[in-house]
Amino acid sequence: MKVLLIRPNRNEVDAAELEKLGFEVEVDPYLEIASAPNQAGAKRLLETLRSPGERWLVVTSTNALDFWGRLLAPGELESAIATPGLRFAAIGSQTKKQLEELGAKAVMVPGRADGASLAQLLAMEPVARVVIPSGSIAMRDIPDTLLTHGFEVISEVVYATEQKTTTPSSVAAIARGEFCAVLLRSPSAVRAFLSFNPKPNLVLCCAGKTTAAELEKFGLSADLVSQSPDPDVVAEAVFDYFRVRNS
Repeated sequence: MKVLLIRPNRNEVDAAELEKLGFEVEVDPYLEIASAPNQAGAKRLLETLRSPGERWLVVTSTNALDFWGRLLAPGELESAIATPGLRFAAIGSQTKKQLEELGAKAVMVPGRADGASLAQLLAMEPVARVVIPSGSIAMRDIPDTLLTHGFEVISEVVYATEQKTTTPSSVAAIARGEFCAVLLRSPSAVRAFLSFNPKPNLVLCCAGKTTAAELEKFGLSADLVSQSPDPDVVAEAVFDYFRVRNS
């Protein structure tokens, strides 16, 4: 059975976990990402981390932290993360690990890895400045919730996500029935996938409820929704789905 992975990068971890469970995997990105020309914004985020008072660094995607670092001089981000008094929050285990690798301590993570859950968790903390590096199509759950609770949110776009303009090679293979499933990891991935495959004839696997909700806007339902976006949990969910279906 062959599973299609379509996000613009970081597919290798998903591929490894799925292959452990016996799936064949093909990577064919439907999205492209690039660094945003926003050095001034990247510096503004950095200066806020170093400023006095209560401060949080909130990371909602691995790309956000990665591309923010690319807009800064080597070592600047690590130095700012070491600023005394700075607190940290991440949307899930992968972003938590990424922060810890840069020197962050005591990274707060919600029980469910989505923006709404992280926003609710942060809103319970004392009012503070919140730094959020983001992408060009980032969800508004966190900043909107925190602003209503009196937080000061400093957010800058550090990378851009765009749909590919050329038809991915997997589109024809999907039509031929060569894939058993596609893994969708974000609302933007849903939109890109359906723009090329408006009537998909394969299992739609979502790595979270937010992504599944995007499918519903198109009149479709996810065949499975992983309880966690962690690659090992997602792979197990896909395995269990086909085990039950084929039993």
